[in-house]
Amino acid sequence: MSKIHGASLVRATIGADRMATVLLSVMRDHTSWFDHSLEDLAQMGHPYSRSGGGSSRPHGPYDVHVQFDVSRGWVQSSRLLSEALFKEMKISGDAREILMKVGIDTTKAPHAIFIIDGTRYMIQRDFLRGSYNEVKGQLAREFNDGFSRRNLI
Repeated sequence: MSKIHGASLVRATIGADRMATVLLSVMRDHTSWFDHSLEDLAQMGHPYSRSGGGSSRPHGPYDVHVQFDVSRGWVQSSRLLSEALFKEMKISGDAREILMKVGIDTTKAPHAIFIIDGTRYMIQRDFLRGSYNEVKGQLAREFNDGFSRRNLI
C-alpha cells in the first residue's frame, strides 16, 4: 500500500467513524426516554397503542421510553435497546472498502423488531430509520471533516 493510499484510508476511516458516532448518538437519544412510568402512560390513555390517544403522544414518532414500574421495582425495554445499539467497522483485506455498521443487536434486545415494526397492539417507532433521516444531511459534513488533512498527525 502506498503512502497516499494509507493516508486516504486513515482519513476515510476517521470520516466513517464520525458519521457512525453521530448516528449512534441520535439513536441512543431516541431510546433513552425515562420520563413516564407505565402508570403515567396508562393515565394518558396508552398513547403508543394503536387504539390509544395517537395525537396525545408525549414525544416524537421515533422515541421509545424506558419502561419502569415503580410499584414493582423493574425497568425494561429501551434500557435494553440503548445497551444493544452498536457501531462496527470492517476494512477489506485489500483496504479498498470500509464498511461501517450502526444498528441494534437483536440477540441482546429481541423485542426491538416489535418496536421498530410495531405490532397489532402497538404503533411502529422505527428509531433506526428515523435517526438516519434526522441526521442524513449532517453525515456528509461529518465524513468530510473526518477526511480532511487536519486529522492526520
